[in-house]
Amino acid sequence: MSKTLPDMYFRLTNVRDLIATPDRWCKYRFTSLTGQVCLDTAVNIVSPDYEETKQLLLDAAQDLFKHRYSSLESLNDQKWVTHEHVLKVIDRAMQLSLEEKCAA
Repeated sequence: MSKTLPDMYFRLTNVRDLIATPDRWCKYRFTSLTGQVCLDTAVNIVSPDYEETKQLLLDAAQDLFKHRYSSLESLNDQKWVTHEHVLKVIDRAMQLSLEEKCAA
């Protein structure tokens, strides 16, 4: 019997791929004229279950930054948040999705 990675892990991998480099990510808007997207838009593009993916990302952000954000926009648009911070949140959410799979 082989173990498969959870769908959520693949969704998050696709979100990460969409904003993998700073020139593909933006702040203070959902999309830019040059095709950059924010975290929220990346999740909307990739995830058939936006709410579940959003919640896991918000949980990961709380875990990392010890603050509860009300939305992906509020996290993405914090003045101190950089592209690197956003990728760390996605990576932590990916880790959490694997931990949930193992606990199931």
